[in-house]
Amino acid sequence: MMSRLTGKGVWTWQLRNTEGGPGTSDAARGAAVASQAKAARLAYVTVKVSDGTDSYQAGSLLRAVVNPLREAGIASWAWGYSYGRSPATALREGILLGQRAAGLGVAGVILDVEGEYEAGGGADWAKSACRGVRLTFGGPLAFSSFWKPSVHADFPWHTFCALTDLVMPQVYPFKRDAGLTAQQCFAEFAPYLREYPALQLVPTGAIAADECDRNPAKVTHFCEEVDAARLGGANFWDWQNSVESAWEAMARWDPIVG
Repeated sequence: MMSRLTGKGVWTWQLRNTEGGPGTSDAARGAAVASQAKAARLAYVTVKVSDGTDSYQAGSLLRAVVNPLREAGIASWAWGYSYGRSPATALREGILLGQRAAGLGVAGVILDVEGEYEAGGGADWAKSACRGVRLTFGGPLAFSSFWKPSVHADFPWHTFCALTDLVMPQVYPFKRDAGLTAQQCFAEFAPYLREYPALQLVPTGAIAADECDRNPAKVTHFCEEVDAARLGGANFWDWQNSVESAWEAMARWDPIVG
């Protein structure tokens, strides 16, 4: 059984748009990411390494970010978007994601799986994608998807919950859904956590401009709800589009662990 993931993390997407402009060297960018992550007391940072069956971001750039983070005592998790489409394609997607993650020596892997998996055959694609990662990566596997299973009944929730170690529901955007609360999300996932007791819930909030509605109070409220549920931590989408006030609200938060 994997150890529990605690603390707070931030997702990155396009590293060349994160901490520095187009002319910033990979080494300088990596150092800046590590410095900002340490100042915010992050436990981990995610890096995108695949998009479907295509590699995403050069290995040299990924290593330039992952290695300074490791030296600063901050873990990295690799993530990739999976489109599914067929069991064979999903398998290739999982294999690529796992291979790139293993090559970087990251702590864990996240499958980003969304609307495509609501099509017929989604459960078989889910099995293949997870199998592909497990064949090539020996660490923990998470899946990231919708925050409200009840309105996505065709998504293969049970398959992913049975085959992964963590679920990271996307508890945003706050701008579009003013009534959205993390408590609603936690209630939606409670039955799955009872059925799959080894599964850990690690919600994803938002610090990106549109997703957090440029409102740091909503970030703080999300953090308070995570603490009230004693989840031990959460992560936030995403670094490059973050608003300074939202980043600062996230940085001030020290998750209750235990």
